Amino acid sequence: MVKQLDLLVWTGESTIHIPCALSKVEIDCLKHCRELKPGAEGVAGDIVEFGCFMGGSTVLLNEQLQDGESHYTYDLFKWQDWMKGPYGGTKYQPGDNFCDEFHRNTDWQCNRLYATTGRIQNSTSSQGQVKLIFVDAFKEVSTAIHGIRNWFSHLEPGGVVIDQDFYWEPMQYTYCHLFYYRLREYLKPIVRADSMLTMRVIKEIPHEFAKEITTTDTTMQELSACYEYWTK
Repeated sequence: MVKQLDLLVWTGESTIHIPCALSKVEIDCLKHCRELKPGAEGVAGDIVEFGCFMGGSTVLLNEQLQDGESHYTYDLFKWQDWMKGPYGGTKYQPGDNFCDEFHRNTDWQCNRLYATTGRIQNSTSSQGQVKLIFVDAFKEVSTAIHGIRNWFSHLEPGGVVIDQDFYWEPMQYTYCHLFYYRLREYLKPIVRADSMLTMRVIKEIPHEFAKEITTTDTTMQELSACYEYWTK
């Protein structure tokens, strides 16, 4: 499955096309699914987005901001060779920075948006409350470990975690399945849309527990239980 879809957005003056790494089902889910909206649960806090590409998911998620909340995005904003296939890009060459296009796609609407260019491993948490984490960048185990260790303990009960690539290929990013399995006492799967999985935060994740997330202590017994948990 190749996700190649433009998000069409009316700015009040014209329609813009934002190249998007989401399928139509995933876009519709982010737009309309009440279960994905932590505000409906009375939860307050910031939005954190790991991997925002050209800003399609950013525009959709930013609509959930309430007064006093902020939206933080993290991306390399660096064009890679594989992107020219799914996203039809001939404008950019590998290594080109597309952060300016991200801002053109988002600045007209998004409030209190703070975009950081660079590797997630270099990011630090705001220490504030977080009501939503959107994941589209845990393609390396070190990235996933850093994101979980530094941000997940700030999630408010009733908030949500959305992993956009969870079902991209069966168990492709096995370490994410393992990490979420270990967090099952705190995160409850509630909605699946194509490859996107949404989990509700059912209780606060202890900072000490999040800090222990690693792959070095994995056993075959745990991997078997993890596989059964996600395929049942």
